[in-house]
Amino acid sequence: MKQEDVISNLWHVLTKPATTYEELAVRIENRTGERVNRGMVAQAVTYLRSNTEEYGWTVPHVKRGPAGGGDDGRYFRMLLDHKNGYHFVEKPEQLEHMERGTLSTLRQTVTMSKAQITMLKGAHENLRSHKMRAELKDTIEDYEYATRRMERIVRSYEEAQEEVEEANGTTGKPVLKLV
Repeated sequence: MKQEDVISNLWHVLTKPATTYEELAVRIENRTGERVNRGMVAQAVTYLRSNTEEYGWTVPHVKRGPAGGGDDGRYFRMLLDHKNGYHFVEKPEQLEHMERGTLSTLRQTVTMSKAQITMLKGAHENLRSHKMRAELKDTIEDYEYATRRMERIVRSYEEAQEEVEEANGTTGKPVLKLV
């Protein structure tokens, strides 16, 4: 099955949220009678997320790793209105999945950035060109600044979660709200 067909079928099978890519592959297979695997779904979702203006919808990023407690229905479709900057979330539980995805993305980006900064510092130390060393040093400093900002955002997000939990006397309530 072509990637375009997987994306089209994702729209249809995501009328009901799914927990895993495997679940989505089975739904598409049942709908079309054609063989679809987890990798095809993952590749289609990646392409979809990179081309949201073309499609007008996406599957938001979710918490990385295997599905665990509270992850049921974590994959869902979300309409987008690029002209007005709107992302349409239909249900409160989708906000919880978006929030987990946001934190997971930020944490992963911070971790990856720190590793990449270390690598760039090693390259910097071994560059022969003084001009390139100066440019790379500036880039490293900018990258370190952006990474520190993301770390602050993660901490602020976690603190906001704690405040919401204390105010509601519950855990797991999202910081995000339906608009």
